[in-house]
Amino acid sequence: MSSYAMARCIELWPAGRLVPYDRNPRTHSDEQVAQIAASIAEFGFCNPVLVDTANGIIAGHGRLLAARKLNLEQIPVIVLNHLTPAQRRAYVLADNKLALNAGWDEELLAAELSELEKDGFDPTVTGFSDEELKALLADDGESFKSRGRRKNHMTRTSVLLSITLGLAMACSAAAPAKPLSKKEAHALIAKASTPADHNRLAEYYRVQADKLDADARDHAEMANMV
Repeated sequence: MSSYAMARCIELWPAGRLVPYDRNPRTHSDEQVAQIAASIAEFGFCNPVLVDTANGIIAGHGRLLAARKLNLEQIPVIVLNHLTPAQRRAYVLADNKLALNAGWDEELLAAELSELEKDGFDPTVTGFSDEELKALLADDGESFKSRGRRKNHMTRTSVLLSITLGLAMACSAAAPAKPLSKKEAHALIAKASTPADHNRLAEYYRVQADKLDADARDHAEMANMV
């Protein structure tokens, strides 16, 4: 049996229960919060917020900001009840810095991004900018614009601005006071993008919403056949 402390369970807490650490030196720009929100909308809330026994956030300030923009009432948390006050303050720094110390195998990274693109998945949701993606995939002899499968490709500025507009609508008084489903998030972002003239992004999210409708119909048909 390991002598190291380990997380035992994930709990769902009301978003308003969490208390940000007022001495957290890590910053989160509006653009980065929009990226985190887009990631949650695409993949789900896969990375719980780490908190102490007094409801204080140890790691996950950016995720809380993104959850608020998505109008989430509850978020997953892991309570770290084994840390001393000094360890808690140190881990606020370590959780961020240790990840930054990692590197990339650029050959494998480029291969993975290329495969995602071939599968019709927009690689910008991984957090890499247009410039980074073009540099990583420059050796395959084709630019993004030359590939038919890249018709849904968007610039980073367009993505972030349009997502921000969509999320702002989701948090407005006109938005439903309940968590947004993936389809609703896509629809809101598409609706907000259209008046801003981000037609490609709007079309991308319309396509995603249509795919979800098609999947739901397929599941219903299969259920009826059983």
